[in-house]
Amino acid sequence: GAAQLNEQHLSNTEDLTRVVPNFSFSSNGNPGSNALEVRGISSSAGASTVGIYLDDVSITARTRGTYNVGQPEPYLLDVDQIEVLRGPQGTLYGASSEGGVIKFRTNPVNLTDFGGTASASLSGTQHGGPNYSVSAVLNAPLVDGIMGLRLGAATSYDDGYIDRYSPDTGGKVGSNVNDHRTNVARLAFEARPVEGLAINPNLFYERISYGSSDTVSLGLGNYSVEDRVSDGGSDTMIVPSLTVTYDMGGATRTSITSDYTRDAKYIYDGTAFNSVYIGAC
Repeated sequence: GAAQLNEQHLSNTEDLTRVVPNFSFSSNGNPGSNALEVRGISSSAGASTVGIYLDDVSITARTRGTYNVGQPEPYLLDVDQIEVLRGPQGTLYGASSEGGVIKFRTNPVNLTDFGGTASASLSGTQHGGPNYSVSAVLNAPLVDGIMGLRLGAATSYDDGYIDRYSPDTGGKVGSNVNDHRTNVARLAFEARPVEGLAINPNLFYERISYGSSDTVSLGLGNYSVEDRVSDGGSDTMIVPSLTVTYDMGGATRTSITSDYTRDAKYIYDGTAFNSVYIGAC
């Protein structure tokens, strides 16, 4: 629930794995590369074994094998509750739910009360510098009991702790290179034009950018990397959706229309591997 998320300062999927039994992850070192695992069931390539839902929209991604792209990790902005359904859940959720399903449920629009929340935090990274996060949510009824709007935004910065050295001179060329920046926005609208009918358009946007992956070079000592190319990147996710529900008295009809766009760009230094092929030519 939302209270527990706030009390324990849980802001992302990695934080969630520390408090939920049988929920873990493995990573290639860069944000957005996590492979999520429930009950120890995982996949290194092909279909995921854990379904990911943002409200009623599936945002499950295929496991990309050797590529450093994993499951989407929505920032926990304006989240009402998180449901961890241990698998197999194929009967209700179909493919990619052998291990289980993770559902992120956001707060609905309140059509009668005006309100909002705001929070900020400041911390530090050992062997690095300061970190910060700021978030705010505003709920505004436009027509009392009929139409309302909910807006949320958050930004955070985590300083790096890995230094980069030149493989040619051995000199330092960058400090704290693996810093992370996250920007998130959520827009939710609800209209009830007639009795029993609810129309809910929603939009979720998230962009994570990082200066370098969280990997180190063995033999250089702690928190050091010796790559010729800086391996930074970004992970952008956009999820628009439209949910229409109609209460017919004895039954409720629901229609969900959605889209899911994700653009995960990253740079990988393949010098050590490519040199073998180039040198043989």
